[in-house]
Amino acid sequence: MERSNWLAKTEQLMKMESHLTSPLQNTSYQEEEIRNNLDKLLQIQSKVNHLVLQKSAMLSSLGLQNKIKELEKEVEKGSKGLCSICMQEPRSVVFLPCYHSQFCDSCADKVNGVCPLCRA
Repeated sequence: MERSNWLAKTEQLMKMESHLTSPLQNTSYQEEEIRNNLDKLLQIQSKVNHLVLQKSAMLSSLGLQNKIKELEKEVEKGSKGLCSICMQEPRSVVFLPCYHSQFCDSCADKVNGVCPLCRA
């Protein structure tokens, strides 16, 4: 009788042990899964940070390119037809014999017929 009682208690203890070890195994699995997910999250965060830096650099570069285009337009506008002295009136005078033509009437009158560029 003692032996059957002992076997019953042993079975009961084994069942209790399996109930206790099963959650521990699940917890261990969950910890590993959490670590893996955390590693993946850190990798994604690193990639996002890299992309943000790239975007920032591209926007900065684009801003510089736009500024360069604006300055080129200003230079082109200025060189297309405004007086090189006053930068307000359109070019209208050609000096001879040098053929310099970067000046307006009023600025050309002030230099008494002498080309301001080459003094000819």
